[in-house]
Amino acid sequence: MDLTVGHALIHPRHGLVTITGRSTRTTPAGDVEFLTLTVRASAMDIQIPVANVELVGLRKVVDDEGLQTILDALSRPPTDDPSNWSRRFKNYETKLGSGDPRQIAELVRSISDRQRARKVSAGEKRLFLSGREMLVNELSQHPGVGGLEKAERLIEEKLSS
Repeated sequence: MDLTVGHALIHPRHGLVTITGRSTRTTPAGDVEFLTLTVRASAMDIQIPVANVELVGLRKVVDDEGLQTILDALSRPPTDDPSNWSRRFKNYETKLGSGDPRQIAELVRSISDRQRARKVSAGEKRLFLSGREMLVNELSQHPGVGGLEKAERLIEEKLSS
């Protein structure tokens, strides 16, 4: 994985991040190299030891196959979600926290369809908006999509089909 300054990656909890710096700190265990990541959605900076990049779950932005997987998940009929609100909400939180773009797309699709049929809770709306923002930011980085506005339109098209 390319860990150079300026490179975009996906953090499982924060979505799209950009590597904005590298630094070395002296700790009791020795010198440790850190990456400084800026979260696109909030402009928050986080630091992660380079040795923990895989443990944290940082990954590359989706490729062509990943893009198709997301679009398929957005187009597919939603899975049966539990009717009990707390179980459904916990299921949604698990999908969002996984960082897996396919699961996030399923979450967005499920809540979108639920919103059309009936009212959803404020918590479900918040999860929907977070998941949608993560998808928009990630898809906007794919060369075949071409920016935020096109990514938003693409997601809306798939959700309305």
